[in-house]
Amino acid sequence: MTTERQALDRLLAAHPDWDLIRVSWMTPEDRMFVSPWLIVVLGQRSEDGSEAWAHHRYAIWKKTGAIHGIQDDNSVTDDPLPI
Repeated sequence: MTTERQALDRLLAAHPDWDLIRVSWMTPEDRMFVSPWLIVVLGQRSEDGSEAWAHHRYAIWKKTGAIHGIQDDNSVTDDPLPI
């Protein structure tokens, strides 16, 4: 199993009630460069059960599997999350 998949599995296990909304490998088709980050968006479904989610964005460092948060300004947190 790849480092990225192991990190994604840890992230999903930490938030079992959230849905996987999007995963972006940030390949050349997505951007002008290949990123060292795997971007993951998890969704926390609305309490009323409607198809509305609060989005929670994470960045996984592909080489190590470290999971970082993504801040409102789209920067990645300096320290990895303890997940």
